[in-house]
This record gives sequence, structure tokens and C-alpha cells, in this order.
Amino acid sequence: MFVNELWMRAGSGLLKLVTLVSVAASVLVVSEMLAGGAVYASLIPPGRIGVPSAVDSLAPARILNGLGGPATYYAMGRDHRHQVITPYRAAVPADLQRFRVDYVLLQSGQVDEFTSSARLSLVARSQDRGGLATSLWKVHHR
Repeated sequence: MFVNELWMRAGSGLLKLVTLVSVAASVLVVSEMLAGGAVYASLIPPGRIGVPSAVDSLAPARILNGLGGPATYYAMGRDHRHQVITPYRAAVPADLQRFRVDYVLLQSGQVDEFTSSARLSLVARSQDRGGLATSLWKVHHR
């Protein structure tokens, strides 16, 4: 409002220049943010970071996340019913007993180590964004 009054009364060329440059810069910044967001959303596929969708159909449970921190949110399930333990280090078979989990999410390279050390049954398989195989296993405690 104040700028409009100055624009009308003073007619300063400098004021008009500064105002126009500010408006143009604002439009460019907002347009870049919108375009960048659209490009990012189209390049990054929606996904669950390797967490099988079967997690959504399980009864509330404790899940050991061997996939790493970013998968924690999706491992909670669609309605956040699961308690997810993410050790923020490489998961080891001893974690199954330590945390008394019901299920474990594993990368393909971890499966042999875990299945040889504990009684597990396969629930579902998936792939992470890089195409690596991941799986969800039911833990049978002794």
C-alpha cells in the first residue's frame, strides 16, 4: 500500500525499478521452487524403500529394521501400528533376541546369516529403489 502511494505521488524511477526487480525476482524464485518440486517428484518414484506392503496387513508387532533408518517410517505400517526397532548399525541375529521382535526386515545379503542363526519364515519379498531384494521374515522364538 505504502509503495503504491509513493509510486503514484513521487513517480521516482528508482522506486519503480527496485519494485519491478523485486517482483520479478520473487516470481522467478517461486517458479523455480515449483518447477524443481515437480521435477523431483517425477524423477523419484514413490515407494516404500524396500518395505513390503504386507507390513500393512500384519497385526501390531515389533519389527527389527535391518534395512536402515529411511525405511523406519514405512515399516510402521500405513496406520503406524508397529513398533520399529532400527539399531542404526548393521543388524545382527543377536538383535532378534535382544529386542524380542516379532518380524525382521532384511536386505538380500543378510538373509543367510539370519536364517542360519534363528528360526524364521518368509512373509513377503520386495525391492528397494535401487532394485536390491529385501524381505520380511516372521521370527519364531524358542
